[in-house]
Amino acid sequence: MKLERIVFSFSLFCAVLSAQEIIVSKMAGSAYLAKSGTEWQKITEGMLIEEETSITTNDSSYVILNFSDGHTIEISANSIFTVKTNSISNIDLDVWLGEIYARVKKLPPSEKFNVRTPAAVCAVRGTKFRVAVGSDKKTDVYVDEGIVGVMDSSGVGEEVFVREGEMSSVPPGQKASEPVKKAYVPKTEEKSEEAEKEKKEEKIKAGAPKEPEVGGQAIESFPEEAEEKPTERKAAAAGGVNMNGSIGAVALTRDGVTKVYYEFSMFPELTFGKLGVGLELVIHFDENNEILKDEWYLNQYPSKIDYLRWGQKHQDPFYFLIGRFRKPVTIGHGMIVDNYTNMAQYPNVRKIGLEFDLDRGRWGMEGVTGDIVHPKFG
Repeated sequence: MKLERIVFSFSLFCAVLSAQEIIVSKMAGSAYLAKSGTEWQKITEGMLIEEETSITTNDSSYVILNFSDGHTIEISANSIFTVKTNSISNIDLDVWLGEIYARVKKLPPSEKFNVRTPAAVCAVRGTKFRVAVGSDKKTDVYVDEGIVGVMDSSGVGEEVFVREGEMSSVPPGQKASEPVKKAYVPKTEEKSEEAEKEKKEEKIKAGAPKEPEVGGQAIESFPEEAEEKPTERKAAAAGGVNMNGSIGAVALTRDGVTKVYYEFSMFPELTFGKLGVGLELVIHFDENNEILKDEWYLNQYPSKIDYLRWGQKHQDPFYFLIGRFRKPVTIGHGMIVDNYTNMAQYPNVRKIGLEFDLDRGRWGMEGVTGDIVHPKFG
């Protein structure tokens, strides 16, 4: 037990100014959330939702998110959803499985609000609409009010505009269908045991856990059930490999053109005693399933190093990490620094940060700077 801890903070963090607040205003049933690099926890009303946070809902459950500027998102049962980006000018939401119902306030031309699925990209200017993603990744978009621009994520077709009372379907790898007049028909609540079993099996195949373990590890993009044996953890601590990863669709700007690519990523950590080397191994595929080879030229190899770490925080007398903060940093029990990461603008802006913790029993100190090349002290 420490009798004293001297805490130094080396940055003034202004994340509140760059992102609006998202809060869980209402929920029912069993639902879980995890931010990239953190552990699963049960959702309760009043929780704040940050960028890179994934949410999964179980049977007969739902979660309603309220944005500080008036947007509302209702996540239905048996869904997987991620708040990818949340800034004043740009909101990106991912729906991997299940359904959401969105009420989006009218936006000025300078702001963007996009909902992405494995098959489609929906551009919103201010409307009420529903997005439904099946286990086969087929996406249906229903509009109750306003207009939603819909196009396939693979880029094979043109954008279609879905108006009030219309819907459009987007099968994986195919263009969006022409909008037709069709109202949304909710699924019946009465399900046979066989149908319920099939639904659960489909959800597992799509990457959702049966029920996330509170305190279990989350992956980077969307939930996936994974059990780690205690013996493997002990082996990794002495020397070995720990691995997280993700599969999904991302929008990349290359040569001034923004397109949607498929992404397969792995984030292994190689351990050698107290030394840990984190790697970022990401492969992007275009609409022709061709790998973007220029990301793997020899001169790109140094950028694949995510971080270097020595020791374990709050376990070893001395700990430091230099590189990207995939696991958010907290100092002073959250009173000084709470869940800070230097990856808010990644990969467009790449920063090399430094976190350290010196623990001498009766006293100690810890600090963090998000960018050692251009440090800010405060």
